[in-house]
Amino acid sequence: MLDTPPEEDLGKDFENWARCIEQSSPIWDDVEDIARIGAWALDVATGSVSWTRGVYEIYGLAADSVREKETALSYYEAEDQERLRAAIESAIRDGRPYDLTCRLRRRDSELRVVRTSGRPIKADGEVVRLSGVIQDITDQIRLEEQLRDSQFKFHEIIDSVDAVFWVRSSDLSELLYVSDSYETKYRNSIADAHRNPSSFLDGVHPDDRPAVEAADAEYRRSHHMDMEYRVWRRDGSVTWVNARSYPVHDDAGNVIRHVGIAIDVTKRKRYQELLERQHSLQHMVTSISTDFIRAPVGSVETEIMQALERLSEHLAVDRGYVFQLRDGRNTMSNTHEWCRDGISSHISRLQDIPVISHEWWMSQILENNYVLVPRVEDLPESAVTELEEFEREGIQSLLIVPISGEDGILGFLGFDSVSDYRVWADWEIELLRVVANALASAIERTGREQAIIDARDASEVATKAKTEFLARMSHELRTPLNAVIGFSDLLLTTPLSEVQKTYLSNVLVSASSLRSIISDLLDFSVMEAGRLKIKKQAVSINEIMAQSLAQVRVDAEAKGLELAQYIDPDVPEIVETDPNRLRQILGNLLVNAIKFTDSGHVRVRASLMSDDSMLRISVEDSGVGIAESQLELIFDSFSQGDGSPTRAHGGSGLGLAIARGLAEGLGGCLQAASKPGVGSVFSVFLPCAVAQKRPDDSVTAVDATSDDLSPPANSLYTISGPVNILLAEDNALNLLLARELIKTVVPEATLQTVQNGREAVDACRDTNPDIILMDIQMPEMDGHEATRQIRRMSPTREPYIVALTAGASDEERRLSLEAGMNDHITKPITRESLHQALLKGCTQRQTRGGSPMTEQAIIETLKHRGHSPETIEEVLSLLRERVPELTAFISDALSTGNVEALQREAHSAKGILRTLMLEEIGDTAHELELAARARSQSDIEVAGRKLLDQLARLEAGLS
Repeated sequence: MLDTPPEEDLGKDFENWARCIEQSSPIWDDVEDIARIGAWALDVATGSVSWTRGVYEIYGLAADSVREKETALSYYEAEDQERLRAAIESAIRDGRPYDLTCRLRRRDSELRVVRTSGRPIKADGEVVRLSGVIQDITDQIRLEEQLRDSQFKFHEIIDSVDAVFWVRSSDLSELLYVSDSYETKYRNSIADAHRNPSSFLDGVHPDDRPAVEAADAEYRRSHHMDMEYRVWRRDGSVTWVNARSYPVHDDAGNVIRHVGIAIDVTKRKRYQELLERQHSLQHMVTSISTDFIRAPVGSVETEIMQALERLSEHLAVDRGYVFQLRDGRNTMSNTHEWCRDGISSHISRLQDIPVISHEWWMSQILENNYVLVPRVEDLPESAVTELEEFEREGIQSLLIVPISGEDGILGFLGFDSVSDYRVWADWEIELLRVVANALASAIERTGREQAIIDARDASEVATKAKTEFLARMSHELRTPLNAVIGFSDLLLTTPLSEVQKTYLSNVLVSASSLRSIISDLLDFSVMEAGRLKIKKQAVSINEIMAQSLAQVRVDAEAKGLELAQYIDPDVPEIVETDPNRLRQILGNLLVNAIKFTDSGHVRVRASLMSDDSMLRISVEDSGVGIAESQLELIFDSFSQGDGSPTRAHGGSGLGLAIARGLAEGLGGCLQAASKPGVGSVFSVFLPCAVAQKRPDDSVTAVDATSDDLSPPANSLYTISGPVNILLAEDNALNLLLARELIKTVVPEATLQTVQNGREAVDACRDTNPDIILMDIQMPEMDGHEATRQIRRMSPTREPYIVALTAGASDEERRLSLEAGMNDHITKPITRESLHQALLKGCTQRQTRGGSPMTEQAIIETLKHRGHSPETIEEVLSLLRERVPELTAFISDALSTGNVEALQREAHSAKGILRTLMLEEIGDTAHELELAARARSQSDIEVAGRKLLDQLARLEAGLS
């Protein structure tokens, strides 16, 4: 309370006080405007008031418009008027100052909030005056309300977001604030956090703590953190939080604090993990289903086992298995099982179980429903059998999904949880049903394909049996045919009447026809069994066509037919194909053409199709022709264009079927066009693959005889000179025939006979035969094994071994050559076939071991080729001139290293020597050609010296 002047001066002093208030300085005016404040005074005795300008501004009144206390109080709200009046009266009466907040309605009706305070001033112990201030605090009140509202909303957000907020000092050493949720999210207390801001790390999951510590350290450098990690809660559970922290800057850019938030993202993480599990399982199911679809029959079992392992591991179960229903769904067997380490296997004892013994479970499966058992102990009473089974196996939970296919329920796919209970989600069950359906498709497909395989195997067994039967019948038929044809041929060499010769000729023709039919049957059976072997190589189309025509020339000339060969200029000289199969095709077509043509011509033409991709070889004749309705039928087995019983032309009806099969085997086709009475054209279409190298002459040289070198009919000559021959034959009749044929072909031969392979081997140890004629099927030891043992003897002994067999297939010929034989004669044996084989053997004997090749042997060879004495003398003269030149040239090329010349000269010499039946020298020339082509100096040296030695012996024989 302030002291006052004496009483007599009070009136004057109040007037001065009031005047001071009203005439406040400019500085005070600024203060009032800034603080929205005003000063006032009240004369207790008179009740008059004095205000500064700021009070009038707060009231919204004009200056000097209020002079009375009651007038000033009338602007307050009624409730606040009473409070303020009571405070003023208390101040006057008791001398107690006051400070109130009241609502004031301005003149313009705007409601404001003011803070008004007053204090009493006494004189002689009595209050004579009140003075005070009034301040408009409306904006302050509103700001406080907004702040309280913001704080309320802030806390609401914190509570709803389920997050932890914190504020740390600018240097991160002090925790300024952390929300209450900290104690629920982390297992530390708020007090601990304030004492040590880094104590929150104690609640971080051990596996994540290193990463959080690294991120916290990185934040101090980069002032940025945004990461997810796991924390332990006070209740022991683990939650995922997403923690982010940022610095707060002032206007100058200085960090003044750091704020952060840790949001609970456990639900999102779990949902994300669930999605990942779903996606992973979906991907696995798709992969497994695809594997089932693509798996060949032989690998389906492996795919099922792999699928069980993958699914069981992914689903975190202890056992996965497949049961299949059998015996009309009356029994079930565990066919596949996967067990985690430490889990016992039960597949061995779960076989052929009656379905009715597990009625509760199987009734649901057979209705195509899955069986889900979260807790085995909760099974219903009706599942007593299943409960005993599951408890015996230690199962806690299980899921069984039916395997349902087109044929109904095939079985079920199951998963056991032994170590713990397993909760199955609906989406897991649905995806496993997809797997079960894919498994059903695989099982059904396997069954169908296995049935096809079984049927195919049965068909192959039947075909093989048929083929073997035909081969056996061929062997059995050829054996007596051997004697029929052989002895008939021999009889023709004895004095006979014309009638007898006619009869014997008819016998030979019929026997030969039967032999041809047997060969056709064997070829057809091989193609029908799908065992046709194709060996493509570089061949000359010109040579193949010439060879094929040479084989039928005698028959064509006998009927007076013109034979002609044409090759278009654009046809490649060398192509890739199987020469033997192509010769067989053309041979069948030419034989047919000559058979059905009585006059006119048979022509062979090679041309290239317009797109250059196909080669066409056509055989045209001027024969009887074929009706259009019969054109397709002629390619059927055992059919001919003329199907009547009195048809004029013989044959098995297999020739064209075989030719078409061979053409298709070569990747092409065979077509026919014909007009009755005009003739027919049979065209072979083959892929035109141009060869990258010239053909190997060793393949074609045997038959590569020109017209001038073809032997005329019945032009067989005897082979002169001593020859040691060993004949191994167990059939007495065949032995007699072979012995007689050998006498007619090689009169000076020394012949030794044995009856089995073992005796042949022993005979070779005691003697040194030049030629061995070896039967294949003999007792004690067959011809193949005997040949192998003979070849293992001293290398200086190299007899020429010829197989004599009734086996006519390519496979049997291959086996003979692989065993070490030089040649292969198919029974029935004729004088011509035996003459060819013995002549080759004699030629080889004379070119081996240093003995010279005699001029007489060369003459015999040329005689066999049907040459006149004049031609033979011309050839001998040419050899006498050419061999020394060839010897000198090769010797010089070897010494100078002229590889190109060696290759060219060896190629030329090879053809001449082989044509003259000098196979061994021709083979050496071929070896030299190959070595020169390969630029192999060591091989060139060996082959060259060997060829020079052989040519020297040949030259010695010619002198």
